Amino acid sequence: MSLRRLFIPVLGFLVAAALQPAVAGAGAAASESTVWLCKPGISDNPCLDGSLGGTRSSPSGTSSLGYRAAPDPSFDCFYVYPTQSEQTTANADLSRDEELKLVAINQASQFSRVCDVYSPVYRQYTFAEPVTDQVRDIAYEGVLAGFREYLSKYNKGRSFVLIGHSQGASHLSRLLAQVVDRRSGIRDRMISAIVPGSNNIYVPKGKSVGGNLSKIPACRIGDQIGCVMAWSIYFDRAGSGLPPNATFGRLSTGYWVYPGGRPDPSRFEVLCTNPAELTGDAGLMTPLANLAAFYGSPGVSNPWNAYPGFYRGECLTGPDASWLNMSEVPGYNSGLDSLLDLIGSEAGGLHTGDINLVLDNLVPLVTAQAVHHARWRKLDLRLDGLVRQLARARKASARAGGANPALKRRVASLEKKVKLAKAAAKAAYRPSGGSSTG
Repeated sequence: MSLRRLFIPVLGFLVAAALQPAVAGAGAAASESTVWLCKPGISDNPCLDGSLGGTRSSPSGTSSLGYRAAPDPSFDCFYVYPTQSEQTTANADLSRDEELKLVAINQASQFSRVCDVYSPVYRQYTFAEPVTDQVRDIAYEGVLAGFREYLSKYNKGRSFVLIGHSQGASHLSRLLAQVVDRRSGIRDRMISAIVPGSNNIYVPKGKSVGGNLSKIPACRIGDQIGCVMAWSIYFDRAGSGLPPNATFGRLSTGYWVYPGGRPDPSRFEVLCTNPAELTGDAGLMTPLANLAAFYGSPGVSNPWNAYPGFYRGECLTGPDASWLNMSEVPGYNSGLDSLLDLIGSEAGGLHTGDINLVLDNLVPLVTAQAVHHARWRKLDLRLDGLVRQLARARKASARAGGANPALKRRVASLEKKVKLAKAAAKAAYRPSGGSSTG
């Protein structure tokens, strides 16, 4: 993306964050049909860019990235892009502008290695004018309408991952709270949710669930499913910790899209999960970026660069903040310092890089989650079948007045099988030991 595009999400946010009132409601329904930025089968699809190869540079040397889009993915990804529009109205229109395509290439196209990516164009707020409740609701309603259309027309019962960043993550966080968390049929199809850079997922201090989401917990182990991941990255070169004026990681600042006021910071904290821990990489982050698209020059052959082994991530907490602390592995230099200086700021940290700095951790992570989710769905289907068999056996036994020994043995056998199937399905859905779905 161009340098002007690069700074829109960070500087525009910092200027406007303190001025944004809480959302009063979601009454500004969008009347337009969904325009898709990314969807299987459309032409000019930036999430299926086709140029996924490039170079891997590690402390031990360089090698080629042989990444390609999956020919027939078994699950979907629903992606909502960050604040990118250069339009000068309070809400952007539904044009498929070049800046939207460039950020989709960088943040979403690598997920096409494992999933079909859907991304609606939404009337995001632009910071060109003050962000009122109505302006924010118009943006959210566009995301909600796109998700509803995806479910009704394209999902066909498939499992999915939600992915968003910055403003996109804030709208997805609201959708998680108001739709997914409340509806088990949708929740059961969600493999996981990736929503960094917005401060909109919060939990009781030291807990994994119980803030704005009552049933969807934080992801705490690698193949956990039905869970959410959120973080904001700050680069700690000097070991000085979070800057005192940091905008992200705090409940008092950041994009806020929920009706009502903010939670009590003495009881709650912004969620931080570390994808580089969940993948079993001991916190080693693997940045992956299409630098040609980042600087506004897409279409380069093999444009991707991965940098495993140079940086370590760790979720840290302070009195009023929680964040993903990124530090250099001693003794190595990736050559990314100039780029990190360019995208970084004291208050915003490495906000623009929240996804790309762990992108090659995230793709393997959702792959493992999807495999586990498919296993759980099979167990859940088996449980449903056993429950139906048990109901029929109980009715038959009742009609026989409970005097048929064979029917009594069948009921007892099925009750045992149902109990075991419930335990297996519950353990598969919540391998962290949290509560099962309701």
